[in-house]
Amino acid sequence: MPPKKQQSFGKQQIKALRARVKKLKGGKPEKCHLTVHDFQLLFNLDQQGAELLHKLFDEDGNGTVEFSELISAFTILSDDSDEKKAEFLFKTWDADGNGVLDKDEVYQMVYSTVTVTAALIAAEYTQEMGKLIGVKVDTQSVEFKQKLQKDISANIKHEDIQKIVDDLFEEVDKNKDGQISLDEFVTHCKGTGNTLAPFVESIKTVIKPQKGGCSIF
Repeated sequence: MPPKKQQSFGKQQIKALRARVKKLKGGKPEKCHLTVHDFQLLFNLDQQGAELLHKLFDEDGNGTVEFSELISAFTILSDDSDEKKAEFLFKTWDADGNGVLDKDEVYQMVYSTVTVTAALIAAEYTQEMGKLIGVKVDTQSVEFKQKLQKDISANIKHEDIQKIVDDLFEEVDKNKDGQISLDEFVTHCKGTGNTLAPFVESIKTVIKPQKGGCSIF
């Protein structure tokens, strides 16, 4: 059976994104100019992750991200080939833009990815718990997101993140020069059949939901 085709970024997804941007900024999303801080709130990112993603999405380099640029980036991630997705992801990780990834860059991106994934899981868990006791919890509020991000960051272990990074380099850095080139990264992503496979699966070793409690570590 052929693999299920990934859902493209179409009208339904654009409508949902418009609603999120409108709730965050007010007014028409098409006229909004998103800052790094907006990215933190919109995507549950830490400061460094938001800065990296914001810089990548800012196609015209004017310091803010317009809604059209947001749509363009998500369209690439959802509709283009795995190779283009891998290239897009590589540029996100390559903070200094020198064309290779070092361990510090990968560490920061894995850390950001872990915190975002954990935040999504925790928000969903909180909503479900609220339903059980009849309390509505606004998981999209600024206060909730800031507290959640702080709690998650305080519980992430350096050694867990470092192990993910070391494992990635062991597998992806074929010439063992201590750096990951674009070719090495793209080749590995295509070989796994999943652009996000180099780090998504590893994150499961860090995020460990627990029954009967709010802690997800």
